[in-house]
Amino acid sequence: MQNAKLKFMSFLLVTMFSLGAINYSYNEKILQFPCVDRSYSTSFDKNPQDNVRYGDSEKKIIKNYEKREGILEVLANIYSVRQKFSEKTYVYPGGDLIGIDLYTDGIICVEFEDLKAGGEIISSPAKKAGILHADIITHVNGQKVDSADEFERIISDLAQDICEVTIKRKDVMLKKKVGIVKCDDKAKRIGLWVRDNVMGLGTISFITQDREDFAALGHPISDSSTGITVPVKNGELIGADVLSIVKGRKNHPGEIRGIIRKTDELKATITQNSEFGIYGKIISDKLISDRDLIELAPRSEVHAGDAKIITTIDNERKEYDIIIEEVYTQDEPATKSMMIKITDEDLIEKTGGIIQGMSGSPIIQNGKLVGVVTHVLTGDPKRGYAIYSEWMIKKCIGCQNTTASANGK
Repeated sequence: MQNAKLKFMSFLLVTMFSLGAINYSYNEKILQFPCVDRSYSTSFDKNPQDNVRYGDSEKKIIKNYEKREGILEVLANIYSVRQKFSEKTYVYPGGDLIGIDLYTDGIICVEFEDLKAGGEIISSPAKKAGILHADIITHVNGQKVDSADEFERIISDLAQDICEVTIKRKDVMLKKKVGIVKCDDKAKRIGLWVRDNVMGLGTISFITQDREDFAALGHPISDSSTGITVPVKNGELIGADVLSIVKGRKNHPGEIRGIIRKTDELKATITQNSEFGIYGKIISDKLISDRDLIELAPRSEVHAGDAKIITTIDNERKEYDIIIEEVYTQDEPATKSMMIKITDEDLIEKTGGIIQGMSGSPIIQNGKLVGVVTHVLTGDPKRGYAIYSEWMIKKCIGCQNTTASANGK
């Protein structure tokens, strides 16, 4: 029933992680927008890679792999969902604006280019070899590739005019023979643009009771050019300040513009980028030094009615009024667990509703953490989606340490 309703919505859906071109200095990174978040239509479950064309042999490999892995995934989901909260779970609520600096595991193929050599235009060797948009390069001639600079260096150092490129495509490893062209400017290239880093703004959702782990965003960080979920090698959370607000309006999502800066209040490493947000380890917990624990509600306790979100708009973490309009029955984890509406006049005046950068803002109902803001409906920026906090805590690293009595609460 839920899917039927969603199919007929005339809204566009936008994930709320703000990305942009970045002007870098040692201690701070200024995000220059407009942001380049992907937005997508009501068929939001469609994977951008579904449009990729594969050869027959590649289709067979992928099909066999997905069949085997799919069974394991279903069994894992069933086990996870059937687990009950035998004890109450407590967390420190977030709501703080954060900077996110993420480095990819492998490098992402984002664009092809034709090359100039000997006064002629040569079609991209990478494209001709069968490398596709959104493939992830892991090795060249057996050498592990950890960055775009390293990729360029390896290609430049090769004596031969053909190299073997190992790529990851939908979790399947493939190898391609790619020609190397010595261009008119003497540089060696294969006609491919790649990316190894993603940066942006978001909101932290919660920190676990033992102060060791965090969760943020409520949805994955996706590459702006390809739409794929960015594979994580490493990354960090950094402090952030609001510079200005672009107010949201119908069909024009708003955004937070800000500065990413080093701070002693928040230091954390990113270890996961999943369907349900980003997760990692806390190094410095000064951010929550004066914050109380609150109970995390199981999804069975979430209901339609009044609630609040905690978010940062004027460089101040505050609560704002919302209504949970509809709660969706979910027997397995999914990102769109409830429909919410911003009702707080102060927040509407400042932002127009939900804007990019608010992704991850915790939702409080009856004094408990019930969910996290994830998306805005661009047709009505006062409305959007949220994920159950129960799904996020189950994904969080080390969350087994959070189930305990609220000693010291």
